[in-house]
Amino acid sequence: MWLSDIMHGKKISKLFWRSLFSYTCVFFLPILAKLAAGSPVCYAREKNSFLTVALPLLSATDGEALSILCVQIDKKGLQDILESRLLPEYPCAFLLADADSVLLSAQSMGFAAADLPIREIHAFFSENTHKNYFRTADMQQIADSYPLWISGTSLIFAAQRSGYQTQLNHVLLLMLLSLLVCILLGILVIMYLSRKNYEPISQIMRYIPRNEEAFEAESNEYRLIMKVLDKNRTGISGIVHREQIPDAWLQADTALEYGKLFETGMLCAYDTVPTKQTIGSLSLNTSEYVIHMVTQGQQTQITEYFDTLQKELKKNELSWADAKSCYYFFYHVTASLQLYCQTHYGIRPQALEFLDEAYFAQSLPSAFLQIREAYLQTCEEIVQKGRSAVQWGHNICRFIDNNYFDANLNLNSIASHFQITPSYLSKKFREQYQTGVVDYLYEIRIANSLPLLKKTDVKIADIARMTGFVDSNAFIRIFKKLKGVTPGRFRDQD
Repeated sequence: MWLSDIMHGKKISKLFWRSLFSYTCVFFLPILAKLAAGSPVCYAREKNSFLTVALPLLSATDGEALSILCVQIDKKGLQDILESRLLPEYPCAFLLADADSVLLSAQSMGFAAADLPIREIHAFFSENTHKNYFRTADMQQIADSYPLWISGTSLIFAAQRSGYQTQLNHVLLLMLLSLLVCILLGILVIMYLSRKNYEPISQIMRYIPRNEEAFEAESNEYRLIMKVLDKNRTGISGIVHREQIPDAWLQADTALEYGKLFETGMLCAYDTVPTKQTIGSLSLNTSEYVIHMVTQGQQTQITEYFDTLQKELKKNELSWADAKSCYYFFYHVTASLQLYCQTHYGIRPQALEFLDEAYFAQSLPSAFLQIREAYLQTCEEIVQKGRSAVQWGHNICRFIDNNYFDANLNLNSIASHFQITPSYLSKKFREQYQTGVVDYLYEIRIANSLPLLKKTDVKIADIARMTGFVDSNAFIRIFKKLKGVTPGRFRDQD
């Protein structure tokens, strides 16, 4: 009616203005006062049957609310919902309160929520934010407070201490029972899986004899199995499901290979095979260092070097890849040492001729022993070679003196006779006699041709063949190079 009168411009009665002014002063003015801070507020009067929540929608630059959103909630209906669905079955209460008063309360089993010291509770939690609960003066009630997003408002839960303790004990008992049930279920699952996974072992255990007489019997299956394991190296895989048998075979093969490499015993389990590479824990040093020890005749240092490797091998758990790295390291060192001995000493030590399939098939400790002995023998051979260097030179000269007439005698044939390389022969001969092997051979041949030219009438071509030249042209050329004249002029001279 009043709205219709306003729209038609009619006169509004004084009663309407009086009622509107009274309602604004009673209801909106307190809300507007609380909204001055610009945050949501919750407002309720004891005489009103509803709860009002106000939220500013539009504010002026000075913070004053220009428009607000108000929501009214029926207090009685909300209390009924809380008391019937939310509150536990012991004396307690939920309260929505601000710093001065209770806005809404719901209680169960005759709990006296009105007797709670709201101001003390609010002040307590404002000063002690780390505390969990508040106790009343008579110690019969406890309360907890949760601040809400509505300014100055908090949710308080209060209960009788005895009832709360009883419910807490029930919860703890329920948790303990749940834990025990979980433990029992876990034990049952473990027992089931263990029995299923260890079924092959249980079948083997059936053959274990019950007495000594049965064990000594040759037909006992357990004894036969142990005989096989004692005489043959065995790799053992991890426990897997039936569909993972191919993986188990690979694990057993890896364990068997590892047992061979490191001599871990007749049985080697895959779970004990290390996978992390630790090759740096061995003092291998460099290939140049090892070659230097051998070529310099340092036998004591070689022995100490390999003894240190054997100790470190027992101390550190190397992986399969580490072992292969050791094999390839000494393979490279040995090959380099063979080449060094050929080029510098003209020898091929037999001790170094071990780089074959058997080298890689043996265990790493056995390989270390073989390599050490080979290097010691090579070292001794090099030392002996140095001691006999002078006598070796005399033997070369004597061989040339006795065989100069052989037309096939040359640098290669001489080196082959003394089992050395031509390059090494040429180098060492020049170091000892300051001349080349071929030059010395020509000197011997020309020297033996001089008596034949002076004292006989043998033709020059025949003298060339008698002194080891292939033809007379080569003889004349070399003769003129060494004597300055041709063989014919030399014969005609007095």
